[in-house]
Amino acid sequence: MSSNDPVPIKAIWPDYRNVNTLKMTLPGSENTVAMAVGTLGSRVAQHVSLRSLGLTLNDKPRHFPNVKVSDMLRDCPPSGLTVVFAPEPPTQQQLMNHLTHYVLATQSSVEPNTISMASSSSTANSPQVTMDSQLKEMLASMQKEMQASMQKQALMQKEMQEIRGKNEKEMQEFRAKHEKVIAVNDITAKEIKTVRIENESMRDEIGTMRKENKRILSQNERILNENERILNENESLHLDNERIDGELASVRKDLNAARIQHTEDVEALRILTLSLIPLHLRVLLDRARGKILEHLGHESWEGLRSTCTVSQLADDIFDKLKKKGVSYTPPHQAIDFLCSYNNIRRAGNTAAHTAKEEEVRHAVLTQPLESRDREYLENLFTFAYEGKQL
Repeated sequence: MSSNDPVPIKAIWPDYRNVNTLKMTLPGSENTVAMAVGTLGSRVAQHVSLRSLGLTLNDKPRHFPNVKVSDMLRDCPPSGLTVVFAPEPPTQQQLMNHLTHYVLATQSSVEPNTISMASSSSTANSPQVTMDSQLKEMLASMQKEMQASMQKQALMQKEMQEIRGKNEKEMQEFRAKHEKVIAVNDITAKEIKTVRIENESMRDEIGTMRKENKRILSQNERILNENERILNENESLHLDNERIDGELASVRKDLNAARIQHTEDVEALRILTLSLIPLHLRVLLDRARGKILEHLGHESWEGLRSTCTVSQLADDIFDKLKKKGVSYTPPHQAIDFLCSYNNIRRAGNTAAHTAKEEEVRHAVLTQPLESRDREYLENLFTFAYEGKQL
C-alpha cells in the first residue's frame, strides 16, 4: 500500500433499533486519525434514527486500533480504522429503555424461527438472531457503563456533601469570629465614647480652674497692694524691702546683661551665616565649572575659555554637553550665567572654596524663589551634584 492509498474507515454506533455501521475511505497521507474521526462523527450525527430521538453522541469516541490521534491515517493496519460512538451519559437511560423494549420484542418473534431452523447449518442462521446478540451485548455494555457512571456520580455527591459540610463549618467559624469582632468593636466604641465624655468633662474642669486662677491672681494683686500699704506703715519692713529690691535690681541687671549678650551672640551667628551664603554659592559655581571641565576634558577654566567671549563660551559648552548626552545638562541661560562674572561669584570671591553639599543646598534656598539667579542656581546644583534635587 502506497502512502496515499485510500484507507478504509468504519463507524459503529447504536440507536434504539440497531447497531449501525458506516463505511468509507480516505487518502492515507492527507488525513490524520483525528480528521478521520471527525469526518465519521459528522456523518453519524446526521443519521435520521438519532435525530428522531433527540440523542447526541459522546464527543470522545473510542477507536481501534489504539493509535495516536495525531498519527497519519496511513499508519493504520490494512484493515483500516474503526470508531465506536457511544451516546452521551444524559441520554444513555433513554437509549437503554428503547433497546430493552426492542430486545424483548425481537426475542418473542425470533424464538419460533430459531426452533424451527435448529437443524439447519450454522451459515443459515437468521440475521435477526445475530442482531439480537449484538443488541444484548450492547445493552450489557451500556448497563455496565451506566453503573460505573452512577457510582462516580454517587462518589462526587459524597465529596460535594463533605465539601459543603466543611464550607458550612468554616462559615460558622467565620460568622462566630465576625460576631466576636463586632462585639469587641462595640465595646471599643463605647470605651471611646466614654473617654470622649471624660475629655469633655476635663476640658470643662480646666476652664473652671483657669477662671479660678484668674480670680486668685486678681486677689494676689490686691494683697500686694495691701502689703505695700503695710510696708509704708512699718519702717522695718520697708528697709527689708529696700534690701530685697536692691538684690532684685542686681538680678535684673545680670539678666539684662545676659539678654544683651544673647542678642549679640544671635546677631553674630546671623552675620556669620549670611557671610557663609556667598561662599556656599561660589562653591556651587566652581563645582559646576569643575563638572564641565571633567566632561569636556579640560584641566582649567582659562584653558577652556581661551580667547572666547562669554556668549561664545556658553554656546560652545552647551553644544558639547548636548552632543555628549551628559545627564542633567543645564539650560543655555544657566550656562551663560555660570560663564559670566556674576554677582554670586563676585560675592564669593572673598570666601574659601570648600563647603558641604547640605551647606550649598541651604545657600541656594536662601535666594528669592522667583528670581532668575535662583532658577539658574537650582539647575547648576542638579548638574554639579549628579542629578540631586533641592
